Amino acid sequence: MTTNSPTGGLIVLGMTARGQGDGEVITGVNEFELRAAPRHVFRNIVAQKIYPRVEGFEVDLGEGATKGRGLVLVLVTLVIPPQPQIRRPFIVTGVVRGRAVLGAHLLIPMRREDDTALMDAASVHDRLRLGEAVIERRAELQ
Repeated sequence: MTTNSPTGGLIVLGMTARGQGDGEVITGVNEFELRAAPRHVFRNIVAQKIYPRVEGFEVDLGEGATKGRGLVLVLVTLVIPPQPQIRRPFIVTGVVRGRAVLGAHLLIPMRREDDTALMDAASVHDRLRLGEAVIERRAELQ
């Protein structure tokens, strides 16, 4: 999710894209039944799968060319303010495989301009070890 970007962002569900140069180009629109995608479902997914809680985001349903079909917009700019540095990085739990969500996985997506990269295991480990060292040092000083 783009909340690891200091400026916020926008996620659109229902579009396909391909990389081109240093960005992406939309290559298709796959509208779906909007009644099958109620806003509260997406709000609950974000609340359950992202830690810490993302403050101030909103979900909007964009009506498409065919009545009752369209796109899901997870608005992060304008509606979601940039998240404070102290709350980042955001951690996503679960990995989607087909239609199943495997819950024993943690991902730390980091937004870099118009691309999202996952924090690698070595970086996660370094941060965990640094945190443990700070905790140990505090305990020694008390």
